[in-house]
Amino acid sequence: MFGSMQGPGKYQDKLTVILRVAHRDFIKFKKLNKLQCSQPRFTPSRLGRRVQTSYPCLQSKAAASKVLTLWLAERTVEWGGRPDATEADRVVASCTHSYAKMLQCMSEINHIMTHDEATRFFNSAMTHLRCYAWLHDFGRSAGLHVAGRHSWLLLPKLHFLWHLAHDTKVSQLNPRMTTLLSAESFIGKIGRIARATHRSTVSVRTLETYQVTISFSLQKLRRELSKD
Repeated sequence: MFGSMQGPGKYQDKLTVILRVAHRDFIKFKKLNKLQCSQPRFTPSRLGRRVQTSYPCLQSKAAASKVLTLWLAERTVEWGGRPDATEADRVVASCTHSYAKMLQCMSEINHIMTHDEATRFFNSAMTHLRCYAWLHDFGRSAGLHVAGRHSWLLLPKLHFLWHLAHDTKVSQLNPRMTTLLSAESFIGKIGRIARATHRSTVSVRTLETYQVTISFSLQKLRRELSKD
């Protein structure tokens, strides 16, 4: 993909153009699927890919990363489905698609999963991890101008996901109840409540309003569990 580049300056210029095109496609994807997220434009600095030997890691918030994953899954599946696609292309497609399926399971399923739902989440997570491990080995051994070289850094979050997949299969608790997205959702709710109160009573009124909100949520959950 970058075989014709010479020197770090030309590499970064070429990467900037590619990321600009990718960001325009991402915006179109959001509009077409009616998805909302505030993701800044893609740049080499936000990608952390200033030189070819750097591992790429796009900076984004947790909520935006879900939309980015759906977009990447669709595009990589299209790329991996080409008649002349390489094995690496197909593994990348499987890696991103399985991760997107895992996130969709978390979004669509209730607080407590059924046995089949927990197994489906487990299978998607393990497929993603196996594909990522394959791509990590591929990226380390790939030739100088091979796409994917130095692109799959192993992270502690991958180890955590392995444990989360096995725990979910046993407990059947939806991981979205304990992940970062829940924490960011909590901060967002507290912020909206606080902005609607007077500054002289912001602490007390925010806590009181949140307690009422939690009460309604627990009552709704109790009704859902009684139906099951």
